[in-house]
Amino acid sequence: MLTASSLSSFLKCPIVMVILIGLVIRLVVAPLITFSNDVAFWMFIAGTEEGGTGLYETTSYHYTPPWGYVVAVGASVCSLLGITDLGTFADELLPYTGGEYVVLDAVPSIAFSFMLKVPLIVVDLLVALLIHRFVSGRTGDERKAVAASAMWFLSPLVIVESSMHAMFDNIAVLAIIVCFLLLLDRRYVLAGAAFSLSVLVKFFPVFLTFLLIALVLKREGVDSHGAACVGRALAGAIAAFVLIELPSLLAGDFWQSLHFIISRLGFTAEEVGGIITVPVVAAILLVVIAAVAAVWYMERSRGTLSRIVSEAGTEGFHRRVRRGLVMVFAVAMIAILAYSFVSVGGNTAYEVFSSFGMRFVTVMSVLSLLIEFYLAYRLLFLGDSSEKRVATVVMLSVAAIFLWPPAPQYVLLIVPFVAVYAAMHMPALSRPLLMFSAAFAVYDIMMSNASALFSLAEYTGWISMDSLIPVVEFMCSYIGPIPMVGVVMAVFGIISYISMLYIPYTWYRAREVLHEES
Repeated sequence: MLTASSLSSFLKCPIVMVILIGLVIRLVVAPLITFSNDVAFWMFIAGTEEGGTGLYETTSYHYTPPWGYVVAVGASVCSLLGITDLGTFADELLPYTGGEYVVLDAVPSIAFSFMLKVPLIVVDLLVALLIHRFVSGRTGDERKAVAASAMWFLSPLVIVESSMHAMFDNIAVLAIIVCFLLLLDRRYVLAGAAFSLSVLVKFFPVFLTFLLIALVLKREGVDSHGAACVGRALAGAIAAFVLIELPSLLAGDFWQSLHFIISRLGFTAEEVGGIITVPVVAAILLVVIAAVAAVWYMERSRGTLSRIVSEAGTEGFHRRVRRGLVMVFAVAMIAILAYSFVSVGGNTAYEVFSSFGMRFVTVMSVLSLLIEFYLAYRLLFLGDSSEKRVATVVMLSVAAIFLWPPAPQYVLLIVPFVAVYAAMHMPALSRPLLMFSAAFAVYDIMMSNASALFSLAEYTGWISMDSLIPVVEFMCSYIGPIPMVGVVMAVFGIISYISMLYIPYTWYRAREVLHEES
């Protein structure tokens, strides 16, 4: 029986207090602030899907299917609840549409926006509970578990992304955390499926592929048994990928569904679709099969693979790996930059700069991938397999994904891993994590600018749209050939990027202090 004293004790429980505070903040800001420039696209998708239009038959959706499915469910729930007004159009904004600063005259309704934010808030909560359970189970220390959960659930960036921006990166975060937990439980097929879901929500976790393989082999052994475990994870990943993408495959929209991934690498779906044809895929599969057969033959006849594995932990082999990775990066960088000079498009200085910017992201993505390989190699062949060392490699691997200045919502992936590491192994990281979260939260708010209040102006009358127009005009203005939005984004982006670099710097300094003390 629930009594007043038991309820009081429950409410005084630290993790309950963290959850209540986080939920209250979210439920207050969610109806009031909406980054309508992005949420308006979800409004378009919901409206077209209700009319029977396919997800990729519109020009409003550029992501893989999972979030589209969530939007469709949200629209159905709105319909069941009698919410027919998904949004409206503000004529005052029409003169400012079509410029480099994305302004839409479409404004989503408060009810529709809130309906989309509810599942994201639930995901935030699930991540907090998983973090609490993991840290508590590993350390037996409730204070550390609560601290780790609070660093996620009360993070300004996490709150902004789910409850204001209504961006769905936290679903990718939840899926990759579940993937790691399943790996620890040796449930490799399900771990692979969770990994596929994470990558298909937002592709950045794909950089962790080498790390996840190394974790499996570190636990199961670099032998046929370990290879079989990796194979089970791969089978789960492929099965989940095909299942999620099946509607797009059947509709012939597969490459369009990967637009977000392809565009972030500086290419278009048409370019990649023209290169990766059925004959090319078949040729790649034949090469892979031939390579596997060659490795099997060399291992059976000469023990080549076993010899390489035994040598992988030596200093000489380590030096060769480093030199090889540097050479691969140099060749890749030259090839990508040469291609950018040939294919750069755009007429204005801003368009040309943006085109080169995408190639820079591609170069840095290659560097990230090579660093991820190196960290996985070190984890697998060099050093011990202590929990702290594994946690260190995982934390550094997640941080190494974003060597290029990322958009605020992307770096959500960093928060839970640094939070867990800070709580369990290095409390000194708590402060830079808070600074990082606050800086990127402010950066995102500045990017949304006046659009964060469009819904409030259109649907409550608490603020007039006319009072927001001067802010829109300012962001659409130019300083010479450069749009003001570019200046604002550059300033706050640099500040945020520095705050992100402060995390590995603090880790390095704290590590040096610990070495000196020991």
